[in-house]
Amino acid sequence: MRKTLCLLALVVAGLHSAHAQADFSNPAAARAVVEAYYKAINERDYRTAYCFWRGNGKASGKTYSGFRRGFSETARSQVVTGEPVNSSGAMGSTYIDVHVDVFATLKSGRRQHFGGMYTLARVNDVDGANEEQLRWHLVSATLRVQP
Repeated sequence: MRKTLCLLALVVAGLHSAHAQADFSNPAAARAVVEAYYKAINERDYRTAYCFWRGNGKASGKTYSGFRRGFSETARSQVVTGEPVNSSGAMGSTYIDVHVDVFATLKSGRRQHFGGMYTLARVNDVDGANEEQLRWHLVSATLRVQP
């Protein structure tokens, strides 16, 4: 059911067809996923944002409702991404890091700045790999409050 909801969220957001045309072997596509993730959050399209995480959201470490609640006090956010780095392969997958600065404004007007990185992964180009497996997914995030 969660996989169907994620696919539906990506189709509704128009991202599924964009992903179908993307060159996933290009590291820049990983950067675009991080940017699309924050775009979805800003549009309050939490289902789509959740689906950018590997395992239809499971890699976020939260249930969908917990993920959504995590943004309940956020009015808006902006992400500045760096060039993808540290590309490496392991067990049939490729991993890459995207450094970010995230600037958030809470509904109270308070501003926050987080710095860190997201690690993304995709299945290598092997026979039988489907579109979902070939696109980049968020697998972890290391964000720290910045002064």
